[in-house]
Amino acid sequence: ICFGPGLLGLLVLLSLLTAQLVAANDIRVCPTGQYPCTEAGFTSAVAAALPGDTIVTDCGSNNVILIHTTLVLTKDISFRTEGFVGSVKIIFRGVSTRVFDIAPTTHVYFDGLFIEDGDAGSGNGGNVFVGAGATLALNDVTLSGGHAVQGGNIRCDKGCQSTWQDGSS
Repeated sequence: ICFGPGLLGLLVLLSLLTAQLVAANDIRVCPTGQYPCTEAGFTSAVAAALPGDTIVTDCGSNNVILIHTTLVLTKDISFRTEGFVGSVKIIFRGVSTRVFDIAPTTHVYFDGLFIEDGDAGSGNGGNVFVGAGATLALNDVTLSGGHAVQGGNIRCDKGCQSTWQDGSS
């Protein structure tokens, strides 16, 4: 089969268009947007995200999002906080529940989050549980006050990986 320059150009154009269609997006959680700074707004933003997307929280002075139901992350996504009021970050505060549960083999990135008071009950990973084979990268993240049998703030299951930069637990 012989391809002429016109067909080759068309194939290159189609591949570029396809790449743009699947490019990662920022999904914004903010006081006046489609996804408000509430548990329901944040959960809806996570549900709407496609693999590779970034959930960006910019909640101004409304900086505490109470989490009553564990957020189970099953897609490769990132979370970033913007719009700090002074030095106050968005606080994800567990209310008698773990805050984040990262499913096995999922890859997640947290940047600028403050996660506190998660409670895994008789389970592991009070604030964050990282499933087997999953990867969690953290930059400028604080984990505080989590409760669990093992890993009050974070528990990494068999074969998972977590990396920290400029944070505390």
